[in-house]
Amino acid sequence: MALRLPRQQRGFTLVETMTVVVIVGILATLAVYGVRRYVYSAKSSEARGIILNIKASEEAYREETYQYLATATDISGTSELYPHVCLGKVPGQFKLSWEQADSCAKVKLMHTLGVTSTNPVQYGYAVGVPSAPGAAMPTLPLKKTAFNWGTQATPNGPAYAVIAMGDLDGNGTFSVFVGSNFTDEIYAENEDE
Repeated sequence: MALRLPRQQRGFTLVETMTVVVIVGILATLAVYGVRRYVYSAKSSEARGIILNIKASEEAYREETYQYLATATDISGTSELYPHVCLGKVPGQFKLSWEQADSCAKVKLMHTLGVTSTNPVQYGYAVGVPSAPGAAMPTLPLKKTAFNWGTQATPNGPAYAVIAMGDLDGNGTFSVFVGSNFTDEIYAENEDE
């Protein structure tokens, strides 16, 4: 009777193992990128939804008063964005309740419009109107030139611009969303940053 030696177990080679590690790394990178895009997309839907809500409220306000209501005197920066201005927070870095500070004057303006959000918001919001009939539209904090007021830069009648801004990842670059009574579209700048 012949003695049978046990068959040697063959393992993975270093090249095979490294190939698997590289493939798993590539898949993980793609997954992280996809999740990041999804998160930013979900956050931008907040801004778009509330801008649409503010636009509808402005139109209802105009039906009653024949003018639009400004919630800020300057919408070119972050100094008057609601609700963050009421607590001195940077829009985008904190989620705040829409009713955060009842003593804040901006709360009263938003209540006048009837704008509200049941969930905490990440972006700050403001509405600017021309200073007088025939005056230029408010200055917007946009870096790119893709958006301009066109022929509506100095409107003949009542007009407004609603803005949402937030620095979602704390890198100093604000995502900016702009809507107005001139168009149904909402312009977005730095939406994925």
